[in-house]
Amino acid sequence: VTGGYSLNRRAVVSAKDSYIFVKEVDDSLVDGDGEQERAWLAKDHQLSSLLRMKGFAAVPAWSTLSDDQNILLLPANLPADGWLWDFPSDEVVRTQYVQAVLDVATTLGRVQFSQEEQEGLALRPFFRDKLAEDAELPVLDNSTNRGRIISRCNELVASNNDSVARSLKSLQVFVDDPKQQGVVREMAHQLILQPNDVFGHCDLRPDNVAYHAGTGGVVLVDWNWASFAPVGFGATEFLTSVARRGVDVSVW
Repeated sequence: VTGGYSLNRRAVVSAKDSYIFVKEVDDSLVDGDGEQERAWLAKDHQLSSLLRMKGFAAVPAWSTLSDDQNILLLPANLPADGWLWDFPSDEVVRTQYVQAVLDVATTLGRVQFSQEEQEGLALRPFFRDKLAEDAELPVLDNSTNRGRIISRCNELVASNNDSVARSLKSLQVFVDDPKQQGVVREMAHQLILQPNDVFGHCDLRPDNVAYHAGTGGVVLVDWNWASFAPVGFGATEFLTSVARRGVDVSVW
C-alpha cells in the first residue's frame, strides 16, 4: 500500500472472506531500533480503542496490536466496498466529503479525556507548538539555503503530479518572498498565544481519511500525532490540505 509518509511496511491481506490492513515496523527502514514507531502503533491502537469506547464513530471499527508492538491490524475499508481514499474528483461528492470531515473534526473536539488518559496516551500539544515555535523559518534567512530549496523544488516539480507541483511552486515563491515569510512569522506568534484546549487528530489530511460516498461515513486513521490544540486547528489544517489541491475552500 502506497501513500502517506510512514516508513512502516503496509499491506492489505486476505483473511478468509475478508481483508485486513497491516502496518508493520521495519527496523531496516527507520533510524534507530524502531522504538518510536512501535510507540506510535501502540498509541494508534490504544487511542482508537478508547475513542470507540467513548462513542466516537469515525475510527476503525476494531484494531489489534501484536504483543511486541511491531504489527497493527485494522479493517481494510476497501474501495470495492465504496470507500474513497483519494480526494474526490466529482464536485458534488467533494463538497459532501469536505463537510463530512469538518463535522467529524468538530465532534472529535467535544470528546473529553481524564488527566490520566491524557498522560497515558501522550496527548500533549506537541504538533501545534512545533508549528508555532517558528523553528524552520530562520533557515530561510540564509541565501544559500534559499537557493538550494528553490533548486530542489525545480527538480521535484517535473516528477510529481499537478497537485504536488502546485504546492512546490507556491513554496518556491514563499522561499524568495520575505514579506510572505513575515506574515507567517506573525501567524506563528498568534498561534502560540492560543490555548490548547480542544482535542484533535492533528494530522487531518486526505491521506488519513476514508470516506463512503454512499453513507457519508468517515473513518480517520493514523492517530499517532493526536493531541490537544486550539479551537479550529483541525478544520484549518484539513482545509489547508484541500486548498493545496486547488479547491476553493472559502465557503467553509
